[in-house]
Amino acid sequence: MVRVKICGITNERDLENAVIAGADALGFVIDVKSSPRNITMDKAKELMNKAPIFIGKVAVTVFKDLDHLVEIKSELEPEYIQIHGDLGFDNNYLSKALCGTHIIRAIALKSNSSLELISNEMKNFDAILIDSYIEGKHGGTGLVNDFRTCREIRKVISPKPLILAGGLNPDNVEEAVRIVEPFAVDVSSGIEKSPGMKDFEKMLNFVKNARRVKI
Repeated sequence: MVRVKICGITNERDLENAVIAGADALGFVIDVKSSPRNITMDKAKELMNKAPIFIGKVAVTVFKDLDHLVEIKSELEPEYIQIHGDLGFDNNYLSKALCGTHIIRAIALKSNSSLELISNEMKNFDAILIDSYIEGKHGGTGLVNDFRTCREIRKVISPKPLILAGGLNPDNVEEAVRIVEPFAVDVSSGIEKSPGMKDFEKMLNFVKNARRVKI
């Protein structure tokens, strides 16, 4: 059964509703000022502390420097850190610096993205999240990825898990899961009533439809 991550949690009500809807993991966007779902480290800590046991907590950020990632790890103690943006250094250091925390590498899928490059990128991470690409943006774009290409990426990086993101919503997630067969799906803008504010009915329908497909 596919796992579901609801990303861009900004307030306690949405957190509670996401848990009721059946989310396996919650994403908190930290120190990304360009995002309407951005929250501070203090707000992230407050919300993460309210997440029930067995719900995965994912700190989502754009890479600035290694010290920033270490600060997130120390302050928030998330189970996962999801890293967007260009790393600009040898990522072999990440696993040592963030020891004890699973690292998800977010890759924006461009038309010229190389399967070989993605496969090489995978080596130092615990999972790959495939998002859609819009210049200057890091996730939450609402742009739908090519599911067939994502399926090929899933095969290339196997047995490591692929998390599918990019334009997913209650209406297309069932098709996405059927074609790609990902380990997990990730949704943000597709279940919102306005940027940063979730819609409970959409969350319920997203989780229900994602899990219609047995993989």
